[in-house]
Amino acid sequence: MVAARGPAPTAPIRIVAPGREWGVEPVELLVERGVEKVPSTYRRVSVEEEEELMALNDNSIAAAAEVEEEDRIGSGMDIPLIDLKEWDESHREEIVSKVREACEEWGFFRIVNHGVDVHLMQRMMQVAKEFIGLPIEEKAAYVGRPGMISQGYGSKYTIGAEDAVRDWRDYLFLWLQPEEVRDYAYWPSKPEAFRETMDQYSREVQELARKVLGLMSEGLGQRTGLLEEAIGEPPYQKVLINYYPACPQPQVVDGFHQHSDIGALTMVLQEDEAPVGLQVRYDNHWVPARPLPASFVVNVADQVEILTNGRYKSIEHRVVPNRHRSRLSIPVFYDAAPDVMISPVKELAQIPIYKQVKFDDHEHAFYEYGANGKNMVQSYILSNHPLAQPLSAS
Repeated sequence: MVAARGPAPTAPIRIVAPGREWGVEPVELLVERGVEKVPSTYRRVSVEEEEELMALNDNSIAAAAEVEEEDRIGSGMDIPLIDLKEWDESHREEIVSKVREACEEWGFFRIVNHGVDVHLMQRMMQVAKEFIGLPIEEKAAYVGRPGMISQGYGSKYTIGAEDAVRDWRDYLFLWLQPEEVRDYAYWPSKPEAFRETMDQYSREVQELARKVLGLMSEGLGQRTGLLEEAIGEPPYQKVLINYYPACPQPQVVDGFHQHSDIGALTMVLQEDEAPVGLQVRYDNHWVPARPLPASFVVNVADQVEILTNGRYKSIEHRVVPNRHRSRLSIPVFYDAAPDVMISPVKELAQIPIYKQVKFDDHEHAFYEYGANGKNMVQSYILSNHPLAQPLSAS
């Protein structure tokens, strides 16, 4: 366990802190230089595929790009919306039913009237924007150490192959709970309100995650504490401040390519009035999770799928960038401790589908090899089970 390192630095920020170097140049710098063509290291659509798209639109590059971007944004569907008002009173049974249906059918839902201070949510987004808005020379003081899963500021989240396609994204990654895992060397001293806001936000979102897990447990016909107990104590909480700069060719890149989250539960704060970015795979379509003020997007993650023996689903999702403006999102992750063994809860699994998995192994595989759809979870299905399938090569 990492020891706490005391208060965040208050001395003037150095351009590059000792022992920290850029592992991958930030996307922000590419945008500042005014690139018109996305470098090949970010392309997920080949030049040939892009040319075919252009040909379908009378060879108009601008028109083709806009059509493709609109296609990626999707149509009128959206993820389920659940109002948690009076969840401890007369409407609890109805709320539990809606949560159950969303977890079983979508793996995603949005909550309002959730109890987290709306002004705190606004402050959290504001301090995130202020940090991202700092000059790159100041943010360089918080660059994470390369070659490992580390807290800090960066652009490449994997530690695997150097030739892996990169996402059009910069981020700040911090461990929040339990408090002894915090490394304050990576907590920005600018803006001044960052540390206090993040600490308060961490506590309120942690409590909300526990309440949502309780509703999810009741939706399974079980006691309120079932899933929380299965995840174990202490739960680990982490946060990403994701920055998706405007992209000159959004049709050929991903802000974050398709994946399912590796932990138990993710609570996402989206930027109000921002372009649509987050998309959820539903019925073989990409459905946008459109920003809604004072709400959280809740994402069922891999560990809950395993714990519930597949009844609740972790679902693939992705982030698409926008041609004209940047976007921020702040997901907070509720995870098991690294050494916790995750397996189907006995109350829910007369015939287990998944084998036992150590969360630390699952997490390291994600950062070592990168997000790969649902392949990792698929690999945990017991070989003698009818759902077991050969892994795809994609």
